[in-house]
Amino acid sequence: MDRRERQLEVLGEALVRLRAKDPEILETIPHGHAIIGTRNVIAHRYDDVDHVRVLAMLRTDVPALVPILEQFLAEV
Repeated sequence: MDRRERQLEVLGEALVRLRAKDPEILETIPHGHAIIGTRNVIAHRYDDVDHVRVLAMLRTDVPALVPILEQFLAEV
């Protein structure tokens, strides 16, 4: 697993924990369910990891989350 996959795995786990505290939170986070699903594949099914999809998520989905998560953190 490379560093980027590990970072996506950590982000997915953080979203899982947020969802446990507030099940509706993922409705406000674009691609939150997809990130969690990708985290599950990275964590449990290494041979099924689609590296092209992981790279696309890291380039587009994750940067879009930064302002949303910063706002969320400012509120808590």
